[in-house]
Amino acid sequence: MKMKYFIGIGLLLILFTVNSYAISVKFMLGDVSVIRQGNKSKVTMKSQFQDGDLIVTGDKSYIVLTTEKGDEIKLQKSSKLLIDLKLMESGSASLINGSISAKYNKIIKTEERKIYTPTAVAAVRGTEFEIIVSDDGTSRVEMIEGSLDVYNPNGKVNISGKEKSDIAPGGKPSETMDNLSQEDWIEQQNAEFNEDPESTIDDYEKHIDSIKKDSDKSKDIKKMQKDLKNVKDKSTAEKSEKEINAAEESLIDNLMLNRSSSQAIENILQSYQDENNRMSDEFERLKNDLDKVKEQQERDLAEIKKIKEEYLKMKKQIFEEHDSLVNQILENTK
Repeated sequence: MKMKYFIGIGLLLILFTVNSYAISVKFMLGDVSVIRQGNKSKVTMKSQFQDGDLIVTGDKSYIVLTTEKGDEIKLQKSSKLLIDLKLMESGSASLINGSISAKYNKIIKTEERKIYTPTAVAAVRGTEFEIIVSDDGTSRVEMIEGSLDVYNPNGKVNISGKEKSDIAPGGKPSETMDNLSQEDWIEQQNAEFNEDPESTIDDYEKHIDSIKKDSDKSKDIKKMQKDLKNVKDKSTAEKSEKEINAAEESLIDNLMLNRSSSQAIENILQSYQDENNRMSDEFERLKNDLDKVKEQQERDLAEIKKIKEEYLKMKKQIFEEHDSLVNQILENTK
């Protein structure tokens, strides 16, 4: 009887885990595939995705993904989207190259969607926008309705209305005024990359260095560990919570930038797979550098999560003691 009970609980937990971050195919047209652990297969209307999957659309093809909240993300033709189920259930996504458009249900003030590209984070507070990424990872964000912040370790810009922002590897987000169509912009960026790949290598070295510096949370971790010992009341608890959450969010943003950049470089490497040349070696070196940064990011994130867990236990105790004291005072005033 006990065995059946535990099996039942286990099945419920599995079902809960699968359905917690459900991403569905709402519509698709043409050649759409998914690459999972190096194996490529066709996407169908019943496809279920896993973390780390890469959705790829062919020419004259697209796919519309939807979340349980009703948010829709459309991956346009000749594009690649990296799957992170938890991220996508919140309405966020990681575009590796090509273009996506999104349409969100009304976003309340406390909510924020994020779209990650190899070179920037777009924090969305509006409802409609488009993002394009060229083969080298250069990104363009176009606002349709609402506003969003575009940022990376080098800077930040806010765009609204019909404004656009371009972000190259190693550069900071900046507003742009050209009227190029998406296809013309991608064609221009790809042509520049093919003509001078060495310049892209230099840009990525700056990009990786910026991510590495901004991801270094060693001082923040030491300060949070020290501050944790001084959390005595609700005021100090709330201050510590803001610092911990800010450090965690910043590191997650940089980790996702790293992940997207690494995938973008992997795509570049594939274009050199039949050639044994210096360019291939250089991009392989960049990918290895990102892997080393990722290892440190994951160690620091684990440490921050550990601090956060200790803090939440302490916060619960402080708030329980505070509520108990308030109740005693109320009882004494009766």
